[in-house]
Amino acid sequence: MSLTWNPEQAKAIASPLNHLVIIASAGAGKTEVIVQRYLRYVTEHGFSPSQILAVTYTYRAAASMKQRICRILRDQELYDAAQEAETGPIQTIHSFYERILRENSVWSGLNPDFEIVSESEADRLWDLSLRLALTQPEADQPEVKKYRQQTAGKRRWKGILDLDTLLRSQVVHDIIQPARSQGLTYAELEESFTTIEQVNLMVAKIISDPAWPTDPTLTIGAKAQHYSKPSKEHLVGNQLDVEVDLFLGLMRLAVQTWHNYETELAKRSQLDFSMLEQRALNLLDENPTLASRIRHQFQVILLDESQDANHNQFRFLKSLSLNHSLSVGDQKQSIYGFRGSALQEFERQIDDNTIKLELNYRSQPGIINFVNHLFHNQWGNQYDPMNPGKHAPINPLDFSGVELLESESTTAASRTANFIHQMIKEGTKLQDIVILTQGRRAMGQIQSLLTAKDIPTEAAGTTDSLFTRMEARDMANLLTCCVHPTSDYYLACLLHSPYVGLSLDSIILLGQSQNIFDQLAEFDYPMDSDKSKIQEFLSWFTEIRAFCDRFSAYEIINQALKRSTYLANLGTKTGGEQNIANARKLLVLATRNPELTPLQLADRFRHLQAVAQREPLAPLHDPDAEVVRLMTIHKSKGLEFPNVIVHGHDLNDYKRNQDITTDFRNQAAFTKFKGKNVIHDQLKERLHQAEMAEKMRLLYVACTRAESRLILGIRPPNSKAKNNLLTQLLLKPLPRSDYAQHNVRLHPAP
Repeated sequence: MSLTWNPEQAKAIASPLNHLVIIASAGAGKTEVIVQRYLRYVTEHGFSPSQILAVTYTYRAAASMKQRICRILRDQELYDAAQEAETGPIQTIHSFYERILRENSVWSGLNPDFEIVSESEADRLWDLSLRLALTQPEADQPEVKKYRQQTAGKRRWKGILDLDTLLRSQVVHDIIQPARSQGLTYAELEESFTTIEQVNLMVAKIISDPAWPTDPTLTIGAKAQHYSKPSKEHLVGNQLDVEVDLFLGLMRLAVQTWHNYETELAKRSQLDFSMLEQRALNLLDENPTLASRIRHQFQVILLDESQDANHNQFRFLKSLSLNHSLSVGDQKQSIYGFRGSALQEFERQIDDNTIKLELNYRSQPGIINFVNHLFHNQWGNQYDPMNPGKHAPINPLDFSGVELLESESTTAASRTANFIHQMIKEGTKLQDIVILTQGRRAMGQIQSLLTAKDIPTEAAGTTDSLFTRMEARDMANLLTCCVHPTSDYYLACLLHSPYVGLSLDSIILLGQSQNIFDQLAEFDYPMDSDKSKIQEFLSWFTEIRAFCDRFSAYEIINQALKRSTYLANLGTKTGGEQNIANARKLLVLATRNPELTPLQLADRFRHLQAVAQREPLAPLHDPDAEVVRLMTIHKSKGLEFPNVIVHGHDLNDYKRNQDITTDFRNQAAFTKFKGKNVIHDQLKERLHQAEMAEKMRLLYVACTRAESRLILGIRPPNSKAKNNLLTQLLLKPLPRSDYAQHNVRLHPAP
């Protein structure tokens, strides 16, 4: 046994228990325990790597774990085991689902060559499924008609969204996706939310008050009128009954859309991740013989990040009933409730034999003390304090390494950018700085300000989507014009783009008449340089046009990039390096769909632009590059950095003012299209408490990423802002007057 393991780790590695749960605090070396436990099953129990199922929640974590295990096996000259581990089941949960379904396709009823649909293609299919639902007989139901009429032309975010866009947002993103994240099927959604009887039962559960009328002859609106507790602002009577009809219409449309989506994927022999999970679970539930065979195939399951597993994943893993299991997690780091993580399922596994890893090897003692002191005040005895794992113990009330950066929310981004500029001037390396935000908007603001100061940055998960960039629009215009050069609008856009670079004066003059393409060769251009640009454009464009009906879209793009000056011109624009990288990534994405014609890919790009499909920009830097990094707190999970700046201004107790509120984990949902109502208010308040608890866990994760310096964004004490920042709530037990004695460094607002 290695002398480098601390007593907690050694106990976890050597535990004789067949089923073991470990609670691993931040920076406690849990991966080492999982790896060593894996090796013990191979070397002491005699299991082969193919019998040990190690499940992680990211490909990066799976690859890292596999690399470490294989290296140690080779070091021990266990070459056959190392080779078997290379291809063995050390993978993400969804990769394991896929493997089970492919290996047992006869029992699952699937084509063994089924495909996993891409996120962008799935988004397009949701759009098509909704449009189909609007043409089907179910769309003629009175409640569905009311909902559509209510939605048409509705103002949102200070603008008017077209009907399709708003319907897609409400039906797919606000109803279907949350329901799927909780493991519901469209049949279960229909069984629970599409009749007035079901809604009556649900409302009684939401209100949960003996004073709520139970008379079955009364409508929900009439019950609300008799109820003694609604405020004057709440809808009652007929107005609330209209709201119920709108809710029913929304739900029925959602069920039909969802059914259409799965039907279309079945025709294509495709699954998305949610369907992959459901089909794997059904396979075990419906086929006991197969489940027994799989149990004999695997002997051990090692589950990392157990607190992030959802209800269906716990059901699936439990149904395997393997002889040996290790479940590693941490309630304090449960931050994926929006994806359906079932924290309570992990907590049910905890018993007297659970081992806690509490030595933090990441952060300096002052940061650990700060986190221990303030989060213990938040969570009381539920909080298990961390101990320094690689530093000498110091005064537990010494918070050295913690700094507080004051600013109003309106100036927070610029304050952060200026602070980073000062850090760099004082000698901090760019690659040692990371800014963590809750949302992408703040990240984009800070990145723009740093770029203006000539500070190189790299952002993970920004608000930018590759498909909303001009490079994607340029490619869509090129593909369209290859097939239809008479499309004057798209041709004008193409001519003004870096593919050609024609001046705006020439574009305006050309646009005064129709059939721009026919005029290009003989037009009297106001600038000589424009004429030479057109000649060069026609030299390659006419040849590409000649074979566009025989070549796929990606081949057209490839030829255009080779023969035009597009990439060179992109490089001269602001952010040239990023522009070129984005264009090349778009070409790579196009090669993944070789069956698409030029017009089909152009339509695909424009659709993804319209729905703002998230696709990260092409990466420019390697992990060790000298850049300041920005990322969301969720992206930072499992990582560590020397200097962490937590932008606290988007972590607040704001109650979202949304029209649709869902709690499918507890079989509840309601709307407020027509106005405030007691049902929606009760549900929103209940969910707000859960959201606040998760946000506080999110702040814990952010604070525990720091190694040497933890810098928290806060407001000044005289701020008039209405919403409390979570950083302020966290600091409540630590008066401003006590900062100095705890060695907390304050950077007051200017």
